Amino acid sequence: MFKNGSYFDNIAATEKSRGKRRHGGLIEECVGVDGQILSEVIIPTMNVSRLCMDGEMHPEETLNKSQIYVTTAGWKGTFAYDKLI
Repeated sequence: MFKNGSYFDNIAATEKSRGKRRHGGLIEECVGVDGQILSEVIIPTMNVSRLCMDGEMHPEETLNKSQIYVTTAGWKGTFAYDKLI
């Protein structure tokens, strides 16, 4: 928990995470995660737009729907490879 009230938390790459909402996410070792769960459950949780410094939401702002993918070497045909391309 940070002084401004924001926080980091973990959500599982399972059906239990369906319906949650986050401003952004870091998907670690995405080469080993089921691509269908990522695209149908995890990525839709990040559909909440962030507020800018002025307190308003600007649709063109690059902060919105921030997704970071971190993984080790994988292979073609995985979700991680398709996302990279």
